[in-house]
Amino acid sequence: MSVTFWNQADENDELNMSNTNAGDVMEFIGMPPEEWCGRISARDLAVLCGRALIRLAGTEDEARPVKVERAPRKPTVITCERLAGYRLGRAAELREMAIRAGDGVICWG
Repeated sequence: MSVTFWNQADENDELNMSNTNAGDVMEFIGMPPEEWCGRISARDLAVLCGRALIRLAGTEDEARPVKVERAPRKPTVITCERLAGYRLGRAAELREMAIRAGDGVICWG
């Protein structure tokens, strides 16, 4: 499954991430990671992303290895790898989308 962030004023301006990565990025920028759909003013999102990028500038955004969880009679859960710097990069992309949206709204779901 995945979560897509989009500029409400421009349906072609979107950013898609896996649920796990979207939750990590949302938590990284200070949004509740368990909210899988919603909307936020573009200006507020730009501020959240900007603060996270400033706060974490020069720090290492660690990678996450692939994780496979298996248990008898239960589904196998695979958490995909995340490369180092992923959250910083995606926060920067969300900030750029928010800046393009100006006084508009960014939605996700």
